[in-house]
Amino acid sequence: MSLSNNDYFPPNSSGQNSTNTLALAEALTPVACTVKNLYVQIATAPGAGKSDTIYVVKNGVNHLFVVLSGAGSGAGITTVNSGATTLSFSAGDAIALYEGGQSPGNTNYGFEATIP
Repeated sequence: MSLSNNDYFPPNSSGQNSTNTLALAEALTPVACTVKNLYVQIATAPGAGKSDTIYVVKNGVNHLFVVLSGAGSGAGITTVNSGATTLSFSAGDAIALYEGGQSPGNTNYGFEATIP
């Protein structure tokens, strides 16, 4: 997924439809669920002194999930998992992802949504 800085993208994205408009990226959760284990992989490291931040957006509010920073490659630089971070949604809540940062190139992501 090619993302410029500060883009929203839907949780069911095919990989190419990022937007600067939140309303175009939001999807409604059909049932109550908990989002966890957000995994992000970027093709190019943000660079020395720079970072790339991925948020899960719930009803228009950004919730910090993962940060990639630095130069080189590997865990925390070009790949990261949110670990124990979770965010609960009720049926009908709006969900999107938001990328704010300085990482060029392709970003791949996936997450787990558990239904109670």
